[in-house]
Amino acid sequence: MKKVIILVVCLCSMIKILGQTYEREKPSLVTIQHRICFYGRYELNKDGLYQYKECNDNVVTSNDYYKLSDGNERFFGYDKKYNRYYFYTNNIIGYYSPTQLVDIKDFKKKIIDNKVPIFTLEDVPQIKNIARNILDKVYKEKNDSINEVRRIAREKQREKEIKDSLEAIRRKAEELDEYRKNHSWHDLCLDYAIKINCKFCDLEHLERTFHVLSLSSDTIYYLRDNPDIKMLGKSLIGIHYAEIKDVLKQNKKFKEYLEIWHDSLALHNEFTNDGAKTINLYNYMEFKSNILKEAPYGYVGNWGWNLNSADGVEPYFSFFNTSEKTIKYVDFYFSLYNAVGDRCYLRYDKSYTGHVRGVGPVEPGSSGFWEWDRATHYTSADASEMRITKVIITFMDKTVRTLTGNAIKYE
Repeated sequence: MKKVIILVVCLCSMIKILGQTYEREKPSLVTIQHRICFYGRYELNKDGLYQYKECNDNVVTSNDYYKLSDGNERFFGYDKKYNRYYFYTNNIIGYYSPTQLVDIKDFKKKIIDNKVPIFTLEDVPQIKNIARNILDKVYKEKNDSINEVRRIAREKQREKEIKDSLEAIRRKAEELDEYRKNHSWHDLCLDYAIKINCKFCDLEHLERTFHVLSLSSDTIYYLRDNPDIKMLGKSLIGIHYAEIKDVLKQNKKFKEYLEIWHDSLALHNEFTNDGAKTINLYNYMEFKSNILKEAPYGYVGNWGWNLNSADGVEPYFSFFNTSEKTIKYVDFYFSLYNAVGDRCYLRYDKSYTGHVRGVGPVEPGSSGFWEWDRATHYTSADASEMRITKVIITFMDKTVRTLTGNAIKYE
């Protein structure tokens, strides 16, 4: 009981004088012969914060102590039996034992003069805790300061990221607005051609650009870049309809298109198959009517001639039937001209007009093609141009139509 009372009194006395403990200027321990032991020290951990590390009576040399220690030594206890002087620096808690007599006498005198408490070995845990509590407060403040600096840095970084993000959003919005001003939601351009199957014409199209009429989550109604039918300089562009498959959904340009034109597409997603078919039928009938007005019986398609080594004329002709009746024969009449526009006679009968007959049948809406590789007409070698002068069409019902001049139409 007496020993406990003495320990409490000593601890209270030490606590009272810790702020005034005897200090020696660094590197006092390096200049003397001694044995230095560490109980523990404070060092930075992997997180960049200070942490106390137990050293378990780690013995170090004077040089190592000088490298590891930070700050002056504060002597807060003395063990007379083992001649141990307990101290702590800014980062180390430990003790040392002088080995030279002059140092022992000097330190004992300083300990007595500065009233440093005297302890026994059994009191070491309490002694270490007192020094540890003091340094823990110091390093808590350091860690708190480090964390505060980091917190401020994180907040500044977050503020910068938010600011940069908002600026990026603003610039993106301006770019999209500018893009929308100069482009139309109808125009879908992909970065590579994609195969899609039209449900109307039952054909597979390889497309890179679409003129979109309506688009929903799984359906696209579109016009193609190239006309579906082209006759006599007139074009028919039909509405096509296809399911949106994964190959299109995963296309980068298609995703960008959906993002840019989201609002416009939302207003144009109610196209129906019946509506599209009605429009296609109307456009086709109008296209057909215009063709019939210009060429009610048909028109000349691919045609021309060759001159063989014997000056024999070998012509070829195609004819498209625009009428509702089947063609039986197509008779072509032609003349040849030289480079200065003079007619060249056909030598076998001294005539200026040649004639060949194409034999059908040529069904309505289809084309017939004929070529003659055995010459029945011969002309001079300076002939360089052929002109069709007349086309006589004989139908299966024996009706005949004769086309001359501007009535002969060409593709």
